[in-house]
Amino acid sequence: VEFKSAVVWFLVALLLFQGGAQIYGGIEEARRDIADTFYQQGLAIMNDGGGALAVLSDIGNGTEAPIPAPVNQFAPFLPSDQDVDGLDVAMSYIGADGYDVIAPVSAPHPIERLPWSFLNEGGYFDPATGSATFPGMGQVERETAIGRGVQGISRLLMGTLVALFGVLEQIIHLALAMAMGLAFASAFIAILFAFFKHTEVLVWSVLNLVIELFVQSIIMSLFLSLIISFVLVGAVTGNAVVTFGTALVGLLLVTILLLASLRAIWNGINRLFSAMSQVTGGTMASPGGVAAGALGMATGGVLGAAGTALAMGSGNSLAQSAGIAFGGNSTLLRAAYMTSLMPNLRGTRFGQVASEFAEGAVARTALGPVLAGAVLPKRATEASNTGDTVTRQNQSTQSRPEEIVRTYYQAADPRTAQTSLNSAFGPVMAPEMARLLDAHT
Repeated sequence: VEFKSAVVWFLVALLLFQGGAQIYGGIEEARRDIADTFYQQGLAIMNDGGGALAVLSDIGNGTEAPIPAPVNQFAPFLPSDQDVDGLDVAMSYIGADGYDVIAPVSAPHPIERLPWSFLNEGGYFDPATGSATFPGMGQVERETAIGRGVQGISRLLMGTLVALFGVLEQIIHLALAMAMGLAFASAFIAILFAFFKHTEVLVWSVLNLVIELFVQSIIMSLFLSLIISFVLVGAVTGNAVVTFGTALVGLLLVTILLLASLRAIWNGINRLFSAMSQVTGGTMASPGGVAAGALGMATGGVLGAAGTALAMGSGNSLAQSAGIAFGGNSTLLRAAYMTSLMPNLRGTRFGQVASEFAEGAVARTALGPVLAGAVLPKRATEASNTGDTVTRQNQSTQSRPEEIVRTYYQAADPRTAQTSLNSAFGPVMAPEMARLLDAHT
């Protein structure tokens, strides 16, 4: 224990246990404020008509209405939400507000199935310019009303894509918040071991995780603001191809960010256990290591079962199929191979089974279970015939032993007598039976 370090860690522990919740809330608020700033800057560049994001605005028919500046729509219903995010941007694009989504009883405007701005005076679907009023309109007015309706349908369709990005963004922020929460929970455990030099690595590991998550959240917020601004630029062009292309690219990028945020949760779970494993000499496995081992075993089992099914379906013997299934065990492979080489077992059924098991195991090691099951040479017919012959011989031996003895004694020469015993008992047991019969004589 180093006195100076112990005092410093004592102060850190005191700060953490006294104000850990406030620190966590402050980090989350700072992270969302940074994301809000990125959104405001990206949309400001797009609305000003300058910058790289505005290049796409020159493509299309130019009849789409501009996007109003996004504001926080859910602050009246959720006081903790004070920042602009992707959902606010999507609602600004389709002209909706929080009352259209929450639909409270005391709404300042009627609640309909569509955003109220679409049905209000001058909206895309204003009843005053609807189809019921076409008989009293001129041709230009009717074409203008129809064009506004088409633009409204386009806004609703494209707004669905933009809203999808907003929902995915909320999932990403939720995953990052969970990862940060896991990091703080780990800090409460790790700080107890910070007073000793040997276990001080636990605290540093958790602190590094908190810093990494904060930096990762800033980078993701920047990318999310750029992606949604990019998609919005494509949506306001009025060009279906450009809109679809920007939405497809944006969806791909957001999916990558979503996977990265989910990986951050898994990293937050594993970091403390990995540090504990390092301190304890590897006796504590991390959840990631346990899951990877279980997944490897499950994958090996599935592949082994598939290879066994292929082998048996292709006509291979049961011993060969067993070798493919369990050949991943080097101990079984060596035992089967050495058994097949034993002189006293050559030519016997037991030795043949060991040889076939070794064949399947070696094929699995060289080719993998599935390919081995497909290409392993078939010995099922030979094994079956041999097994049937041995069975018949055993049955003959058990049912008519006097015939075997009579044939041995009445043979014209010793070779014929030995051949009869070989056919009845096999090449290993036949000499023993011959010595027994000779001694009896």
